Amino acid sequence: LCKGLLRCLDTQPSNVIDFIPADIAVNLSIVAAAKCHVDTPKIRVYNCCSGPTNPMTFKMLSDYCHENSIKHGLHWFPYPKIFLSTNRVFLKIVRLVLQFLPLFLADMWLKIRGKQPRFVKMLEKLTKVEKTLHFFIKNQWQFENHNVEALISTLSPSDRVQFPCDPSEICWKTHFEDYCLGIDKYLMNTSVKSANINSGMYK
Repeated sequence: LCKGLLRCLDTQPSNVIDFIPADIAVNLSIVAAAKCHVDTPKIRVYNCCSGPTNPMTFKMLSDYCHENSIKHGLHWFPYPKIFLSTNRVFLKIVRLVLQFLPLFLADMWLKIRGKQPRFVKMLEKLTKVEKTLHFFIKNQWQFENHNVEALISTLSPSDRVQFPCDPSEICWKTHFEDYCLGIDKYLMNTSVKSANINSGMYK
């Protein structure tokens, strides 16, 4: 999304994504295991989810990706805005005009320069991933986390610091900035220096 390859998602902007950072889930597993060891043998289910207490919507995801893409120069193509809609005609137009054509022209330019085209192939892979996740992107579910809230309330202040596992304390804005930079550096192998060069066109 930050690269400007995908320009639209088939979903409502208000749909909630139940997104949980891995460290929150790991810490909650540790706390729950310790609690089960000293507490009643009754089986408890702990839903590690952010929706009930700190919901993040697709609109927020779109805004954070766009903001960080511009701020840190993560984009490969100009104005990497993400459109959220369930209108099929609108999505087809966006996919053709803003998604396929720019990548096709970029590949043609690479061919002219004697380089290997790559963007359309990347788009095809991303489209397959999007189709796989389409059911989960288009719909949303409501989870309850009463047991998690009760568990967190039993922790001492020192345990809360050592094992942070409260989804309501996540700052999505800060988290997604780190998330986008981490993906760009460790998965896309883009250096911060080269990313900063891209950000210059918006200054």
